[in-house]
Amino acid sequence: MTEIDFSAIDFGEHAAAPSSDRLVELTGLVAEMEIAEVALIEAQAVLAQRVARLKGIQEHELPELMLELKQPVLHTSDGRKIEIKDVVRGTLPEARRPLGHAWLIDSNNAGLIKRTVEVAFAAVEGQEAQALLETMEIAYGGNARQVMKVEPSTLTAFIKKQLVREADPEYKGERLPQDIFEVKQFKHAKVSKK
Repeated sequence: MTEIDFSAIDFGEHAAAPSSDRLVELTGLVAEMEIAEVALIEAQAVLAQRVARLKGIQEHELPELMLELKQPVLHTSDGRKIEIKDVVRGTLPEARRPLGHAWLIDSNNAGLIKRTVEVAFAAVEGQEAQALLETMEIAYGGNARQVMKVEPSTLTAFIKKQLVREADPEYKGERLPQDIFEVKQFKHAKVSKK
């Protein structure tokens, strides 16, 4: 291990300088921390690759092979059951939320949106903040701040129902803007033991 010169470190006029052994221990811990950080970054990269590989098998390779074999469900000789399920997912990214919320409101689906109202005050505006809070509590029973959001599970359920409605040739209502909601439809392989 390299000898470190701690004489140049200013510990302040009232602080007692730590012993050389404690400073060596500190340096060793810093080195160990840096090694752990690098190992974590490498492990995260490996995890991301394995997640991508699993997704590729579940959402592409197995469904495509089973469709080629014309088998929606298979039982393997070692007792596993392989099923192909249709999956629909949708999200409403931050950049598209105003468009998505506007579409939900215009298409009479505003009930999916949850609103919260909030007002920010500077620390010196305590009296004003307290007065507004009291007014809001009297009028609405809560704090003031507005955030509009649709819960992910609610959005996914709505998208599934909407796509079923739109598949009906008689449907004349608003069409779901799939680009705004980033709708993805795909097959997913599920493997389970009997």
